Amino acid sequence: MSFKDDKQFSDFYKCHRQAVYFLAAAILKDSHAAEDITQNVFLYLNSSKTPVNIIVNPKAFLAKAVKNLCLNYIRDNKKSTFFEDIPTFSDEIQGCNIEDAAVYSIELEQILSCLKNDERTLFSLHYFDKYSYRELSAVFDMPIGTVQTKCHCAKKKIKKCLKIEGSAKK
Repeated sequence: MSFKDDKQFSDFYKCHRQAVYFLAAAILKDSHAAEDITQNVFLYLNSSKTPVNIIVNPKAFLAKAVKNLCLNYIRDNKKSTFFEDIPTFSDEIQGCNIEDAAVYSIELEQILSCLKNDERTLFSLHYFDKYSYRELSAVFDMPIGTVQTKCHCAKKKIKKCLKIEGSAKK
């Protein structure tokens, strides 16, 4: 977005900054990451060569930009966030030594490997990172019913994998 002058950009920023931040915060559930996303959106807009008049609906444009940057953030930080949080998932893991936590982490990774990538992502974000179906629906741009179905199917597959592993160990 190419602005005529700094005042035009400043006015645009003041008008849309809060909405951009709240959307990013709702998606990421992390105020610091939401601030980063907000800054990145407006830095991109200020440095972009796209004329202002080409963008018909700035709010929709900003929402799409925020969604895409949030998806990139989730994708880039998925493994570190996911595995850092593993010790808090179960009471058994809390208070155990590092070797036991590593074993639980490996077992969890093996169990989740029976899922397709999209199922694993939705399941992990919903059950481990506590994103609501509505938030996941907005982030991944799919109907809420589809998100619920994929999470439910993932849960069934995990139960089936656990039953198979349990019967194999006996």
